Amino acid sequence: MAINLQYIQYQKFIDSISNGTIDLSNFIHIKDTNKNTHKISPMNHILHYCKQTNLLDILYTMKESIESSILNLLKNTCISKYIQNIICQWNQKINPQDLLHIYSSKCDYQEYFILMNESKRILHSIDKFKKLIKDKDHITGEIKNHIFLLKENCKDNIKSIRKLYSDYNEILPTIDYTYNYILLDISSKQKVDYINYCNRLLSQNKFKSLIDISAKNTITPSIHHIFLNYIFIGNMIKKEITYLTTKLYEYIEKIDIYCHDLDDILHTIDIIDEDQQTLY
Repeated sequence: MAINLQYIQYQKFIDSISNGTIDLSNFIHIKDTNKNTHKISPMNHILHYCKQTNLLDILYTMKESIESSILNLLKNTCISKYIQNIICQWNQKINPQDLLHIYSSKCDYQEYFILMNESKRILHSIDKFKKLIKDKDHITGEIKNHIFLLKENCKDNIKSIRKLYSDYNEILPTIDYTYNYILLDISSKQKVDYINYCNRLLSQNKFKSLIDISAKNTITPSIHHIFLNYIFIGNMIKKEITYLTTKLYEYIEKIDIYCHDLDDILHTIDIIDEDQQTLY
């Protein structure tokens, strides 16, 4: 009997990732229609939403949502001062906002989806055609024209795939976060670490004017999860694009083989006209 799990509503899931109430390194507890509790990995939960959209766009949305959440956190002087201190410990001269790795370009999954469907259609047509002429020692001129059409479709398709493959490969090196090591350090710092640092600053009279005393009381207990989720999402995006790039390359090789198969047919089978006279 199938178990109907009650998955978290999509936008609520995005918000929970962004505010740290869901930790991507731990299981998520959800119930089924019989109120039984199940443990499910965050990735399996994310894949559930792929019934409505694609994984890459979901991950991009999550990343941008977390970035908005972090920018909002940095408005808290207690948080921004502590993170600036961590940055200085790494001997970097950047602002906390610079830790965010905003993508200048994204991979177009819709184009990938269209190209893959077109490739599968072409390959299916060639397979069907090869079965049709199997064991035949001649073909008609009409079939010859059909072969040429299939070859043109292959060439157009492989040209488009190579272009997209090249685009993806240009984007891949830009995905890695520049300051991933600092983000990893920050993801290990919990609310108490921010408060303790804030208290030390406040104990020094010269810093009192720089810090809102009430700021430390508004720090979310899940702040470390937010930064950890940001790291995880970046890694998941790279993994997905690497997978898509690999699939593109596999289809480039496969379609190229099919093109050669069509050439072999043209060179090994006689082509006859309607009067059964050999033309080639």
